[in-house]
Amino acid sequence: MKKLALVIACIVGCVTPSRLDADVLAGLTPRPGKRTTTFALIIGVNRSVNKKHPTLEFADDDALRFYGYFKEIGDKTYLLTRPDADSLKLHQGSKVTWAPTLEKLREKVTAIKRDIENRLDKQSPVELFIVFTGHGDVDSKGRGYLALEDAQLTAEDLRKEILDPLNASTFHRVHLIIDACKAHSTFNRRGPKKSSTTAITGGHAAFRFVYADMPNVGLLSATSAVDAATLESRELQAGVLSHSLLSGLAGAADTSGDGNVTYRELASFAQRSFNAIPNRHFRPTMFLRDPWSRKNNSTLVRIQ
Repeated sequence: MKKLALVIACIVGCVTPSRLDADVLAGLTPRPGKRTTTFALIIGVNRSVNKKHPTLEFADDDALRFYGYFKEIGDKTYLLTRPDADSLKLHQGSKVTWAPTLEKLREKVTAIKRDIENRLDKQSPVELFIVFTGHGDVDSKGRGYLALEDAQLTAEDLRKEILDPLNASTFHRVHLIIDACKAHSTFNRRGPKKSSTTAITGGHAAFRFVYADMPNVGLLSATSAVDAATLESRELQAGVLSHSLLSGLAGAADTSGDGNVTYRELASFAQRSFNAIPNRHFRPTMFLRDPWSRKNNSTLVRIQ
C-alpha cells in the first residue's frame, strides 16, 4: 500500500508539505457580493475507536493544514485533533487542540452554535465546512461510519450531533470534505439518481445521498473498489487525498483560470492523482455532490 501511495506522491508531490502551507495561506480573498459568514469544523483522528484499525501517521497533520487553510479564508475555525510530537514540531503555534472525542465534539458544536448566533452581521448567510481525516468503516449492521477516538459517527449520528443542533438546513451551504476509508458507505445508499452523488469517472452507478432532504449540503469524498485503507505517504507527510485536496484548494485545481475552484474541478484534480495507481482495484474514485445544483460545478472557494 505504501508503494501505491508513493506512486501518487510523484504526481501530487510537486507541492511539498512546507510549500503547500505557504501556498495555501497566501493569495486568498473574501467572496464578492453579499458576504457569507464562514465557519469550519476540522476533525483529524489518528487512533480510531476500533482497535483493529492501524494507527494513522498523518491524519493529525492533515487536520492541522486544513485548520490553517480555513483560518485564512473563513471567519471562525474549530479544530479537534490530538497531534503527536512530530506534528507539534512541524506545525508551530498549533499546540492548543482538542481531543477528537464525542464529548469534545459536542462542546465544539455548542461553541459553533453560540458563535453563529452572535455573529456581527445577523443577516449574513452562513456557510459551514466540515472536514474529517481519519478512519472510516462499516459496522455489524452494514452502516458506514467515521471513527472518533471513542465513538463511531454514522451519517445519522453526524446529523444528530452536528447538523441538527446547528439547524444546518437553514444555512446557505454546508460542505462535507471527507478523507476516510469507506467514506462512500457512510454517506451514500443505493437508490434512484435523484439527489444522488456522482462518480467523477462516470464508472459507478448512481447512489442516493443520505442527506437528500438537505439540498444545501455538498460532499467531496473518495472510495476504492476494495475499500483499501486510507493512503498515506511518508514522503508527503500527509494523507494523499488530503494533500491533493489542499493543493487543489490553493489554486492548482483552478483549470479554468477564473479564480474559482469548483466542486468538479477539485474532484477531477484529485482523481487525476489517483489515476497514477497502475492496479485499478486499488484506485479510489472521487464522489461529489454539489449543493443546490446537479451540475456539480458550483464554486467551492474563490482564490486570487
